[in-house]
Amino acid sequence: MEEFFTLLKEDKLFKIENKVLVAFSGGPDSIFVFKLLKEFQKYKNFTIELYHLNHGLRDSAVNDEEFVKNFAEENSCVLHLEHFDTMAFAKQNKIGTEEAGRIKRYNDLNEIAREIGTQTVITGHHLDDDIETMIMNFERGAGLNGISGIKIRDGIFFRPLLKISKREILDYLDENKIKYCIDETNFVDDVNRNRIRLNIIPVIRETLSDFDKNAKTLLSNLKSTQS
Repeated sequence: MEEFFTLLKEDKLFKIENKVLVAFSGGPDSIFVFKLLKEFQKYKNFTIELYHLNHGLRDSAVNDEEFVKNFAEENSCVLHLEHFDTMAFAKQNKIGTEEAGRIKRYNDLNEIAREIGTQTVITGHHLDDDIETMIMNFERGAGLNGISGIKIRDGIFFRPLLKISKREILDYLDENKIKYCIDETNFVDDVNRNRIRLNIIPVIRETLSDFDKNAKTLLSNLKSTQS
């Protein structure tokens, strides 16, 4: 696990925190980031609190919520649990459900962070998410900041997995027999990010054998120029 500590060690705000808030879906990414933080507690004294949002969009979300409740209890973590009628909010505001959920999550995370007194909200965004974001922004004709992908630190939001691939995350969890939830909507190409993940990136990987390695290097170089 120590080989994944790079961004935790480099972040100036995280170094001085005594408490962090983790956006916790119960999926592999949030489970992995929790395990990473727990391992890092050997070197730094801080507490971890969890935030989970039931978007009310899938029947299986009830199972995810129960999993998260049990996980928080087993790990003696404070859990901030929210429920949201994402569909109603999306219709009312004439936006997609993905955007509606994002607005709710980020509003909640900002508010809870203020309440518990932390400047560090940790999310499970990883290298594959970063590559997808770069491609999405390229499609939109974004400028340098856009094609630089996801910021490692953006205000209170900190993403320490951006140099870690999804494959590395899944391999670690599977090898250690660590359970996690699966969001089946991630495997349906009904939104642009899923279309890129499921249809475009696999074709690029077949064509360019070093695509992931080169994309990681490119994103790292571009991030060094981000404003």
